[in-house]
Amino acid sequence: MSTPTPAAEQVPLPDGRTRLDPEALASPPWQAAIEALLFVADRPLGAPELAAALSLAHDVQVLDAHVADAIRHYADTLATDATRAFAAVEVAGGWQLRTRPEHADTIHALYRRKPVRLSRAAMETLAIVAYRQPCTRAEIDEIRGVDSSSTLRQLLERDLLRILGKADDIGRPLLYGTTDTFLSFFGLRALADLPTLREFTELSEEHVVKLEAWDESARERAEAVADAVEAAQASAEAGVSAFIEEDSEAGTDGAEDSKG
Repeated sequence: MSTPTPAAEQVPLPDGRTRLDPEALASPPWQAAIEALLFVADRPLGAPELAAALSLAHDVQVLDAHVADAIRHYADTLATDATRAFAAVEVAGGWQLRTRPEHADTIHALYRRKPVRLSRAAMETLAIVAYRQPCTRAEIDEIRGVDSSSTLRQLLERDLLRILGKADDIGRPLLYGTTDTFLSFFGLRALADLPTLREFTELSEEHVVKLEAWDESARERAEAVADAVEAAQASAEAGVSAFIEEDSEAGTDGAEDSKG
């Protein structure tokens, strides 16, 4: 397949190949190539993966940093074009094409599927793990006050949680953490984007109005996680609560950013 940009937009390299000029990636042909890759992908793609695919397909050297800038340019272009039905969203360490929230009802009418919803027990468990990871089932049970074995198994099956290893405690209990699917489900780029406990208690009236405007499933997830965080604070021992407050920058929940 021939390179879709003029040769003048390339920089010769000693190995005979050419390095694509970063400005070339902002041109329509290359933006279309990036869009095509995102369109066919079944998961978020990062700049390194996109750069590798473009380099291989067009026999040029495309740098990761240049692709990262090009993707942001592409995402900004989509964001300002009201005629496009989808947007490029940065989630789980990569980029993914997603339909705009305002088209949710239309899409649901076609597929007639109920929105994906998690039980309150699942939301509580996810909230605790997001704060405490890596953490054991015993730590989760202590905060929730009930056995979480079944809930953990379900979340593992849905790839929202993963086993990170084993703790050095007696019995070597399993350690749990969140996954890239967790980030993608809640529309997060990374765990650092999760809101802090303080942010949950400082929701302004404007945020509440926005929350009420969301679709029912997203609102229920956000409310469930907020309740779970409050329960985690109230149930944890003083030392555990202090630990969570100190490490809250690592975040929890993120459902505020999700559109269901």
